[in-house]
Amino acid sequence: MSSDAPGSDQERRALLVRSFGNSIGGQLFPGGFDTELLKSTAVLLSDRQGELVDCLLVDSSSVVAVISALIGALRTGAAVGTVTFTPGHWATGGSSTNMADLRVLARWTQSLARPILLLEPRAGRLVQIPPAQLEMVDRAFVMDRDPEVVGFAEEITSDLNVELVFHSDRVSVATQGLELAAIKVGSTGPSLEVGVSQPDLEMWNAFHPGLAERPVEALSTVLEIVGKFRQVAAPRHPLNCVSRPQWLRAVAVAEGEMMPIELSYDPVSSVNSKWCFARSGTALSVFMVGVDPSVLLESVAVADLLGLRRIEVLTPKIDLHPILFEMAQALEIDFDMRAVEVPWLE
Repeated sequence: MSSDAPGSDQERRALLVRSFGNSIGGQLFPGGFDTELLKSTAVLLSDRQGELVDCLLVDSSSVVAVISALIGALRTGAAVGTVTFTPGHWATGGSSTNMADLRVLARWTQSLARPILLLEPRAGRLVQIPPAQLEMVDRAFVMDRDPEVVGFAEEITSDLNVELVFHSDRVSVATQGLELAAIKVGSTGPSLEVGVSQPDLEMWNAFHPGLAERPVEALSTVLEIVGKFRQVAAPRHPLNCVSRPQWLRAVAVAEGEMMPIELSYDPVSSVNSKWCFARSGTALSVFMVGVDPSVLLESVAVADLLGLRRIEVLTPKIDLHPILFEMAQALEIDFDMRAVEVPWLE
């Protein structure tokens, strides 16, 4: 049986979403409303009086699904002001992780020129999903929390051609945007951990016993091993296929007056960014590899946080996708986008 056949799961879900829309439509739009099925998991409610913003109903707690439904609604010319999740959305993949992701999404959408609120039904009424807290992380942020870690990181890297990247939980040592090692913030007696995971560290210590006590030598060794793969036009290798937005940023920071920016969300989210940020004067520079409309939402939130007036997205030519311009226009996001040369072989 095809998924569109009568009585199919998709059809039943569509009916449930429509039914929920009809049940809350009177609360949202007392003057009457129209419904439009965008897909089996999304319905658009539009105010017949034309005085209130439209509401998007979504039967999913996935950020990707929400943004996809939002794009679908914007293409109809809707002025979406709220996104409401149906009671059954937690049964289709909802969890505490999804809620953390939705709180991050709520932080992004509330920063738009026309803010979009995220709502969920609780005890028969609609309640706003609270936005996540967002902070910028830089050297001063970490210095305030653990000056010993900052001093240790700067001391062991002073004679090496590497970058220090400051996160809320660690100071990373990187080459061309690729993390080589880290010093954990808040640890008793700072020490260098090579790699980006516990298995990395265990394998490194097994093959290089004794280097844990000699951090400068350890960094020099791993830099010699890894660095050759993070060079312009180096042969294709797994080490030059990862952390590519950070690689673009590292090149730009080395060439001009840019300050890398890392972010800290509370609660911690599983949203996986295909981009990273830097500050350049009064502009927010966004380095993106791959196409994901979420970049525009987060960029607005970060620019708002830092009080920056302009957003510039820098990306490989292949990723200059029309959907980004379409979404920006619909959401009144002012940004520039330009292609940059990439240091890796395609």
